Amino acid sequence: MKNRIKELREEKGLTLEKLGEKVDIAKNTLSRYESGKREPKLETWQKLADYFDVSVPYLQGFEMQTPNRLKELRQKKHLTLDDIETKTGIKRGTYSNYENGNTEPKLEVWQELAHFFSVSVPYLQGFDEYKSNRLKELRDKKGMSQSQFVQAFNELLISKKMKPITIPTYSRWENSLNSPTEKVWQQLADYFEVSVSYIKGEIDTEYLEKLIELAILFSFPEMILTYGNVELNDDRKSVIVVGILSLILNQLGYEPKVKFQEVYIKAINLAENRITRNQLIDFKAVVDKFMPKFQGMISNLLQAYEKL
Repeated sequence: MKNRIKELREEKGLTLEKLGEKVDIAKNTLSRYESGKREPKLETWQKLADYFDVSVPYLQGFEMQTPNRLKELRQKKHLTLDDIETKTGIKRGTYSNYENGNTEPKLEVWQELAHFFSVSVPYLQGFDEYKSNRLKELRDKKGMSQSQFVQAFNELLISKKMKPITIPTYSRWENSLNSPTEKVWQQLADYFEVSVSYIKGEIDTEYLEKLIELAILFSFPEMILTYGNVELNDDRKSVIVVGILSLILNQLGYEPKVKFQEVYIKAINLAENRITRNQLIDFKAVVDKFMPKFQGMISNLLQAYEKL
């Protein structure tokens, strides 16, 4: 699809050199944008759209602009236009024009609104193919500012002999303007103690279904299963089920040990003054010892289960 950069430039009677001076982009670079030989970054599209006073999708060559989600998200939060003005400082009339597509926000305004609604800029602009990741949500849970998080996360990266990041880089990740490498996604997931799919804003429902099926299998009493040369009797099966549930909690974004401890305390209270209290203490020791090994073990059990 051909973009409209050349068309709009010529409508204004500008040469490539003159347009380049006005938007601070090299003439040769603009020429490659016009011909489609090079694709501008999102902020460059926005800069050009702001100059020509059109929307980014229109500049990119779409006949009609995709309706943005400003009104949809405002209504989901049960906010009036006056509320928006109070909370963001954007005048109600200006915001109304943004909602209706009469005027296009500048990039920094899109970013501010995306941050306010906890979504990505592309999603806010109406594009379905972009999913909001959970970086901001998880950072907020820790009560950390972006600068505090970047400082702490860089310590982890340096310990792993990986290149540290800057605050602007991280901010772009939160707003889905750029994406970390898979290796960095894994470090982010490890830092927040969640799965990669969860931190990316995804849930692997197929994997969850398999884990649940495995938990059901191990919940049946008096059924002897084996793992290698070890017989998984009812006592051992209960530990395996805790391991499976810990992986399910991980997929859902919870910290398994924290959740397990919460339930364990309740179980201890229920078992007070009973013989099972000592059994629970032993059970906790077993779980704490073997929980780090659960992931590989359960992966093997899943493979065996699928062959049944």
